[in-house]
Amino acid sequence: MGRIGTEKILNREVISYLVAGLATTAINYSVYLICRSYFGVGSVVKNTSIAWIIAVLFAYAANRIWVFRSPNTGFAHVAREMSIFVASRLFSAFVDIALMKIFVDFVGVNDLIMKVLSNVVVMCMNYFLAKRIVFRKK
Repeated sequence: MGRIGTEKILNREVISYLVAGLATTAINYSVYLICRSYFGVGSVVKNTSIAWIIAVLFAYAANRIWVFRSPNTGFAHVAREMSIFVASRLFSAFVDIALMKIFVDFVGVNDLIMKVLSNVVVMCMNYFLAKRIVFRKK
């Protein structure tokens, strides 16, 4: 594929990843707010964990179908892909939780502000992991 074709695919992929990522972040943040209301302000790890589980389910579907257009079919291929996706998201969830714990509980940053900043870091990390590991083209 020529340079222009590759750039078009990359631009479509980056733009669709940003849209899917923003939707995932909105889901993550909204669920965090709901959990915060239900469980209380002090349950940062619990609230973040619940928000992550719901957001990652949406993110897998959006990334597989829309962003990276995974050609993998069949149960074994999809199960492997999803396992790698979930493992990469577990790693970024650990980063998310660590950032929240450190900056909210030890540094004193407001949890709502820190949640936005943490999601920016996690979103960048997730793109790299998805592109280079989960949905890489052979």
